[in-house]
Amino acid sequence: VVIVTGASSGIGFEIAKTIASKGAKLIIACRSETQGRATQSQINGHSEYINLDLRSFASIENFSKSVKLKLFRLNSKKGFTFSTVAFSNDPE
Repeated sequence: VVIVTGASSGIGFEIAKTIASKGAKLIIACRSETQGRATQSQINGHSEYINLDLRSFASIENFSKSVKLKLFRLNSKKGFTFSTVAFSNDPE
């Protein structure tokens, strides 16, 4: 599984397209659902759009939970473990 941020345009799009063409399971991570879904349809590979706005801790946490669940389902019989990550809205 490969996660590409910024996959909706530019070099991120080209990287995502190349990775998908090699047969890898690709997660397209971007904040615009419209652009993410359009990218997914353009790539035509083993790709999936998941919303990720790196400006938002809540979005990052939701993205992490979604990806963790998908990876757990893919690897449930291979003994993978995942650590817990906590986010804070308080600046340090």
